[in-house]
Amino acid sequence: MFSLALATVVLAASAQEPIKANFKKGDTQTFVITEENNVAGAVTTTNTKEICYKVTQADDTKATIECVMTAFDTKSTGDDKGAAAMDEVNQMLAKLKDVPVIIETNAAGKVMKMVNREQIEEKMNVIIKEFVDNIFKMAPEMAQAMKKEDMEKAMHAKLTEKEILDEFTENIFDLYDKPIANNYEEVKDVDGLRLKLTYTVANIFGTQNITAKGVVNMTKEEIKEAFFAQIDQAGLPDDQVQMIKSNFDQLALTGMAKIEANTNTVYQLDADGWLKGMKDNSEMNLFGQAIKQKTTISRK
Repeated sequence: MFSLALATVVLAASAQEPIKANFKKGDTQTFVITEENNVAGAVTTTNTKEICYKVTQADDTKATIECVMTAFDTKSTGDDKGAAAMDEVNQMLAKLKDVPVIIETNAAGKVMKMVNREQIEEKMNVIIKEFVDNIFKMAPEMAQAMKKEDMEKAMHAKLTEKEILDEFTENIFDLYDKPIANNYEEVKDVDGLRLKLTYTVANIFGTQNITAKGVVNMTKEEIKEAFFAQIDQAGLPDDQVQMIKSNFDQLALTGMAKIEANTNTVYQLDADGWLKGMKDNSEMNLFGQAIKQKTTISRK
């Protein structure tokens, strides 16, 4: 769960007016993002990163923004093997430090695409190969359960363009081009989950406070599809994948195929329109795993 960049936001008196950015060439802002992820009985991971955003082009139709992660620190505690594995996972992100990720937004500030996608894909190919090599060195017994090629394929399926974009832009760009008002609702895909978000808005001493509360909004069939997608991306042998899928109904009876989530995100937009801060607290039960997540963002 990684993000950032903004510009002047205008919350019009009309409840239907979308939040719009006013990016100007040369605008530069740096944000500090801290993310804590706790898997009950296993591992707690804390990542802290700084991302600098520079608007390199802007006109009435779009803006181009260079996003550069200038600092990254990670720490995992808990189960020794699990913590070591999570450190390896997080080091993948660390290898994107000082690598420009260039994005394009529409006129309102909504992220539309990654401009230098091919360059980032080439970088990720190298990073994923190094990651898989390190994991197999740490746990040689894994060779009995899967092939390196299968794990690499699974990692590529997980680390899509959208996932990389989210690492650099999630939360800060999320509000742009949306008609945010009290009781405004949207359905949003977050890390493979479909959440229904309900917003409230308040203005406190010149700071716009926008709160989004989320709950799972998925049918039984959609939960089944999400479960199958996770299994497909696990890198397991085909026979094991098919066995798990065929036993889905039995797993559902045990609670191992259940998804629950409650999220609470508070955005603060400063008087100058830039993000002043963001705090998110989430509690989830994903296929038998209890997970708590906390994210804070502040303008440096």
